[in-house]
Amino acid sequence: MKFVVAIILFLLMLELLNLTEALIALLEDSSLILKRLMILYLRGGHGGLFPSSRGNMFLDCQ
Repeated sequence: MKFVVAIILFLLMLELLNLTEALIALLEDSSLILKRLMILYLRGGHGGLFPSSRGNMFLDCQ
């Protein structure tokens, strides 16, 4: 039973690694505008993950 659980965990770890590599490749291939929009979203420019009142400062500095 432990052997089966170990195999399943190993396969899940490989799958997670593949997803991470795919995400990194997607981010490397994305355009500069997409990266800026993602930064704005993460900084809370449009009610993103970390809402703040100064989210649009990134565009003002450019």
